[in-house]
Amino acid sequence: MGCGTSRPPDQPGQEPQRNFEVEAVKSPVVEKTQDVSHVESGTEKEDRFGHSSPEVVTYGKRKSYTAVTATSDAEQILQVFKRVAGELNPERATELIITEACTILEAERGTIFTVAGDVVRALCSKGPMPAELKPTTGIPVHVAKTGLSVVTEDAYSCDLFDQAVDAGFENKTKTLLCVPIADVSGKTVAVLELVNKTAMSTGPGVFTSRDATLAQQLAAVSSICIRNCETVANLKEQERRAMALLDLIKALSGELTGNSLMFTVCRRAQDLFDSDKCTFFVVDEARDLLWSMTTDSGKQIRQPLSVGIVGTVASTCKGVNIADAYLDERFNREGDQASGYRTKSMLCAPICSAQPDSDPASNEKRCTAVLQLVNKRNGEIFTQEDEKLIEQLCDLVGDKVEPEVLLQCFQRHSGIGLAPMTEGSKVFPQGSPFRDISRNSRRKSSLRKNALEDLVEE
Repeated sequence: MGCGTSRPPDQPGQEPQRNFEVEAVKSPVVEKTQDVSHVESGTEKEDRFGHSSPEVVTYGKRKSYTAVTATSDAEQILQVFKRVAGELNPERATELIITEACTILEAERGTIFTVAGDVVRALCSKGPMPAELKPTTGIPVHVAKTGLSVVTEDAYSCDLFDQAVDAGFENKTKTLLCVPIADVSGKTVAVLELVNKTAMSTGPGVFTSRDATLAQQLAAVSSICIRNCETVANLKEQERRAMALLDLIKALSGELTGNSLMFTVCRRAQDLFDSDKCTFFVVDEARDLLWSMTTDSGKQIRQPLSVGIVGTVASTCKGVNIADAYLDERFNREGDQASGYRTKSMLCAPICSAQPDSDPASNEKRCTAVLQLVNKRNGEIFTQEDEKLIEQLCDLVGDKVEPEVLLQCFQRHSGIGLAPMTEGSKVFPQGSPFRDISRNSRRKSSLRKNALEDLVEE
């Protein structure tokens, strides 16, 4: 039975059950509210997804802070703030917030979801982590996109609920309370979800209007604490990046050429951006090829210049930042399918140099190489800060790159025939259509060794 439906008469000793639609928060101690937000019922108005379900009651976006009027509630919120505010580690702070929320609101389990653009993913959970959310479905996604809170007494009868998230849970979702966590500007940066009211202190195991108000207050406290943690974490990350960039500048100031230059740039960039792997592509316009070396294997591979995401970057001299490569039609999945590797986030930037015959005043440049980073660690996506940093890095590397020298390094070890290659591949099995230059090099080395042995015998 949903929040918007009628209920049987209240039993003796139980708190009267409310429909949440117009009631102010009441307390036996104080009866006072400040600018209580309006409430939208699914039966009266469709939400922004076009759903209209009587099983869901959605609280309107909060225009101002709603005071927790009961003295006991205010004391609980204050104690939570004191405990969480002293924790500067983001992971431990979110764990503490979820634990406190589940304790105060008597929930079986809870989860905090982070919001980054259109991506909503579970950050921390009391109990097993829920299944990965689809980009357009699920109550946390709805809350993140609309900034509205959702309360439901029967999740499986709610159109917004994605039943797939219950996979792996012994106790399925019954009652649910989900509220946005907003920053100081009002933008939703996270979502707090509480599942299955467990205690009988308020009667049947359903979340009440008081629970909804408490959850909103906990969300406000969470926003402040999470912001403090993120500020400290960002300062540490900036310090780490500054040191990594300084190390890279020192390395580039040395006598690096050919393979040593490419390998050094790839290794340092991989650490700098905290990515799973990095690949250095060199543009061979004469043969319409991209030659590359990757950090995961050190193998040298080549592919057509006009193919894939890297080819687009080389042709347009413009970088790309992709949250999920599988959603980009330019990406070829064959390498992933052959190796079992999953390419997701990707950041590519061109390394440009001035045209040799162009007017210096025109500032006309051509792409001589491309730097590709794949899969930011911990499931993160590459940020706008990453975009700015890789541009600066490519400017530094561009002054050191001599395409002719780099191409000679590749061509000394292989023939000139054209062979395709798939982006994001990590392992190339026997019989693969992808050209492995290092394998060809070993074959030639073996032939030279046999020839020398024949000469010695003669």
